[in-house]
Amino acid sequence: MAKSHYMRFTSNIESTLDRIGGLPTHLPPEFPSCPSNEEPMAFIAQFQCIESRIPVDDARLVQIYQCADDDPWPVAITIPKDAPENTECLGVPQPLLDPAAINWNVVNESVEPGDWNTVEALPPEQEGRLQSSKAGGFCYYDDLVEDGERFLLQLQEPDALRCVFGGQTLVLLLDRAGKPEARLG
Repeated sequence: MAKSHYMRFTSNIESTLDRIGGLPTHLPPEFPSCPSNEEPMAFIAQFQCIESRIPVDDARLVQIYQCADDDPWPVAITIPKDAPENTECLGVPQPLLDPAAINWNVVNESVEPGDWNTVEALPPEQEGRLQSSKAGGFCYYDDLVEDGERFLLQLQEPDALRCVFGGQTLVLLLDRAGKPEARLG
């Protein structure tokens, strides 16, 4: 059985690294900017890099950004382990997002990654759960993950994101070079 870490969103973001909305807890080496106008991208989310959940080598966090007034395509940034805390509240919050902490619920899924035959036999509510926001386990959007890449998490927009990704789901993966990459599907 595949182990998944399902996300549950709560309003108390104090002292948690896993979050959506608001501002990042730690500073990236450089804030990303929008290609169309060079404006700073808005902060969407960050996830703590823990081997059992988000295994990214030599990183404290993976942060997600996007252009606030442009297309919904997100960018993933790796935050080093020695990154300074964001004590001066730098960055641009995504105006459509209310800040929320992410709490994790570990579940052993009955479906192995890539086993679509089992998925098709599931009752609709169980199949729907596989589409939920989670790290690890079965990737419902595996058509976005190419050979040699590794699925990390999927962040379903209806859970807490209020149309930030244009009705799509964010999939975070490690590319062939081992760097985080965000895609929408």
